[in-house]
Amino acid sequence: MSTSLKGRALAIIAGCAFAAGGLTILLGKDLIHPVDWVSTQWITILTVFGTIAAGHLLADAARARHVFAMIGFLVLFVSGTCLVVCQSLGRQAETCEPGTLSAEATNKAIADKTTDLSSAKARRDYADKAGDREMTGQRCGPRCREWRQNSKDISVVIRQLEGEISALGPQKPVNAKAERLADMAALFGIDKLKTRAMFTLLEPLLWTLFFEIGSIVSLGFAFRQGKAKVLVAANDCRSVAESNQSVAFQLPDDPEPPKGKRSPEIGKGVIELHKHRVWKAIEGNGGSVSSHRELATLLGIDEGAATRLRQEIEPHLQMTKVGKHLRIALRA
Repeated sequence: MSTSLKGRALAIIAGCAFAAGGLTILLGKDLIHPVDWVSTQWITILTVFGTIAAGHLLADAARARHVFAMIGFLVLFVSGTCLVVCQSLGRQAETCEPGTLSAEATNKAIADKTTDLSSAKARRDYADKAGDREMTGQRCGPRCREWRQNSKDISVVIRQLEGEISALGPQKPVNAKAERLADMAALFGIDKLKTRAMFTLLEPLLWTLFFEIGSIVSLGFAFRQGKAKVLVAANDCRSVAESNQSVAFQLPDDPEPPKGKRSPEIGKGVIELHKHRVWKAIEGNGGSVSSHRELATLLGIDEGAATRLRQEIEPHLQMTKVGKHLRIALRA
């Protein structure tokens, strides 16, 4: 397999992977259950592939300099991208926000109960100290017993709060990636809160653009056009070979006729010879070219195709080796 074919195959695989990633963001688990798809899922898929196709056609229209088509495909691409991004943002919000809200609620509950626990411990300590002050020698009177009972009641509340905090577990990170990025930004003097908020808002957008642009670029590279120069040269060779087939048969191989006379066949062959592309190119260049590359340039084709065309009338050309170049001139 040639390098070009390997590159195209890899680009197709990458484009399919990017497209699948974008659809996974938009459809979630529904992507692997096509039987259950409804009109909303089908419209989403068609929008994604329509946007990708509009991106490819926009590039083709730009190369062809078709202004109206280019404007139309640009409008389709921009509107499709906006629709896909908005839907992707909504989908990611539905998927991520419940977990975020759950983590925030858990952390808030832990913080509130920790505050209540600290307050309860402070009240118990105060009750213990008040009970000690109300003691008369070694005897605990009525007021002392009240404070002792108050301390016991508060101890029950403390054990209950400690059990609830233990059941909730440690605090959960709301957005670990945003937190870590904000910590790194703070090292360079960037505001931590703004960095965290900006990353939280932009992350869904970046995921969507990554997969959409990746699929457009990959598939565009996979289905790129071949070199126009080679295609033109091949077409020119076929057309010239067909149009000059009669010349090969009409050019006579008979000995040169006597001077002063010209046979009708030779006259006809000379007329057809002057219509040949190589003959016309050299004749228009003053009757000779300094190199084979110059001949190819005059013909507007590659050197291989120019060689094949030159060989069709080679008996009527005078070729001289000049250094590394082949000088080609018309025979008188």
